[in-house]
Amino acid sequence: MNRNGLIWAGVVAVVCTAAVVTLITWPPTDWITWQPLSPPSWWQFEWLAGLGFWICALPGFVIYKFDAFFAANESLRYPVASSLVLVEVLLFCFCAYGLVVLSDVNAAKAQQAVAVDRPKKGAG
Repeated sequence: MNRNGLIWAGVVAVVCTAAVVTLITWPPTDWITWQPLSPPSWWQFEWLAGLGFWICALPGFVIYKFDAFFAANESLRYPVASSLVLVEVLLFCFCAYGLVVLSDVNAAKAQQAVAVDRPKKGAG
């Protein structure tokens, strides 16, 4: 396991979780001006709510596309949507881990290439 990869995957998980929680707890907005009807709490940032909106957009679209199924099985709508959001966040974490591991492997290969090209001290 790559420690840096796990750290960055954890950071992505925390940011995505904070974004979704901020979106869920965001105060109701005016439909005309899109301004909150009450001021947000001290920990609610607009950029986090926006990120949460984009994270929830794809699972929401899947639920919308299968609306006929979920109209007949209303009790499955929210668990399936929550599961899709969880899978999407885990996919983001996996991608972050993979990118960090890939960059560490490439950095190690670059170090080896530089070490091979360097002449050894005392030789010649």
